[in-house]
Amino acid sequence: MSIFIKIPSPLRGFTNGLKTVEAEGATVSEILQDLDHRYPALRERLYDQKTRRPLINIYLNNEDIRTLNKAEGRYEIDLNTSVKDGDQLSIIPPIAGGIRRR
Repeated sequence: MSIFIKIPSPLRGFTNGLKTVEAEGATVSEILQDLDHRYPALRERLYDQKTRRPLINIYLNNEDIRTLNKAEGRYEIDLNTSVKDGDQLSIIPPIAGGIRRR
């Protein structure tokens, strides 16, 4: 099953400039593993050793996957969240910056 992943500008250099890529899997975890396999240079931007970098946000069909667990009383990224054919994931890396004052 194909899932479309939106790649933000800062990470496109690791996907050959592509804004959207495809990956296969039944859960967010499987999709990310397939993405790692297809674009190995992207892996170090998403993971510290074997764990997902904590400031990376993941959206499934424009909804933060942390909010999908609210009914269960949890507000956390669940990489076992199911996906279906044609779904879209967005990876949002941390962005730092601010206003430069003179």
